[in-house]
Amino acid sequence: MENGGPMTGTISASTLGPKRAQENFVRLMTHVASLYCMGGSSSISGYEAQELAMSVAYVLGIPATTAEDAVRMLDVEDPIELWRDGLTALDGRMDAALGG
Repeated sequence: MENGGPMTGTISASTLGPKRAQENFVRLMTHVASLYCMGGSSSISGYEAQELAMSVAYVLGIPATTAEDAVRMLDVEDPIELWRDGLTALDGRMDAALGG
């Protein structure tokens, strides 16, 4: 990540692979959907799911990467920690932009 240093999701010793990256993205989306629903019903519309997925991808910086980089980024032990690190970095950039 630029201006905030690399995020620390702790890359595993496993071979990088799309399957693990996909599983981690699903795990992360499940977590974010639960937060979005405040722990209640996890039933969300397709539109809401798309918006949440775009938000998660933005926080992680995935739109600015190649598919291979996205796979490497998501091949971590704890994708939720990776996402939280992304939120912290994004908050830092917002504070810097606003002069705070």
